[in-house]
Amino acid sequence: MTDISPSPKTFDLGEFLAGRSYPEKTVNIYLDEAAGLAISETNERLNLLSKLGEVDEYNELEKKLQSLIESLDERKMQVTVRGIPRKLVKDIIAKITAEHPPKKDAFGREESTPEADEALSTLLWSAHIVQIVAPDGSTITPSEGDVAALRDLAPQADLRAIQKAIDEVSNASDGFEVAARSVDFLSKP
Repeated sequence: MTDISPSPKTFDLGEFLAGRSYPEKTVNIYLDEAAGLAISETNERLNLLSKLGEVDEYNELEKKLQSLIESLDERKMQVTVRGIPRKLVKDIIAKITAEHPPKKDAFGREESTPEADEALSTLLWSAHIVQIVAPDGSTITPSEGDVAALRDLAPQADLRAIQKAIDEVSNASDGFEVAARSVDFLSKP
């Protein structure tokens, strides 16, 4: 009879993967479109004045820009997002597909509905957003309803910033490609 004892180099892959951490990123959002527009317009004017060599007006406007930025900083909120496992993404997609079955077009191809797309985005954001810090320092772990309100009411620029952060933590493993390229596989036994 053959002895089939496990090799001392074996390990439990599920346990190993379950203990891994996910990257986090914090993004500032301001929820003040008027101030954002004023900063953008002031910055454009500064660029023009710089090209024209209008030093005095440039210096005066630069002070105004600093003041605008400082006032905006007092109203910032911080949103922290974290990467999530692929299984959770698959579970969310399965849930949305069950709640909002895809419809068929004239050619029999499945197409999603706007309601399904919005529900999917809200649930994915809810899974990624781990904390929101208000300007006064108070924090919440947002509910699905909080995330839906954020997605419905926040300025587009802030939504883009949050989505960019989610994309970055979701694709953080792209950095491993750089690490893999730096390994000299031919020199290893």
